Amino acid sequence: MEHAEQARSADVGSTPVRPFVVLTQPDTPRPQPLLSLLERRGIPVCLVVDPPSVMAELARRPDQVIVVHEPQRQPCIGELMEAVRRYHPDAKIWQYAVDATGSARLTTLPPSPPATEVTPEKTGTPRDQSRTRGESPGLTSADLTQDELNLLLGRQ
Repeated sequence: MEHAEQARSADVGSTPVRPFVVLTQPDTPRPQPLLSLLERRGIPVCLVVDPPSVMAELARRPDQVIVVHEPQRQPCIGELMEAVRRYHPDAKIWQYAVDATGSARLTTLPPSPPATEVTPEKTGTPRDQSRTRGESPGLTSADLTQDELNLLLGRQ
């Protein structure tokens, strides 16, 4: 299991930065635009590939922000959300997914996740023919303002 990928610990200004746990699938391309953006901002990231690893990371450090990459593809997402909300009610939970326009968006994860089962992708025509397999839509540093980043990190 590819468990964790740690970035350096950092502070933004005088406020400590909350580290991020990014949940993805082992067979899904990494959300590289998101990971690069967080790294450029000095935010420590732990990349995990299963829900138990998310819970283990929260047990180790409960102040982490959780980002679920493509939640509709995550098995047991409903159970994970329930466990996080029960045992870590102050945890910030976000999703990173491609929207209807093909753009990657970082938004709060709704209480009822979009799907609780993994649905295999159909073979044949790719969802977005402008990208090659393995590429994710990009984020630039302009995609998150300092206010949005503060909201995301729970520093309001």
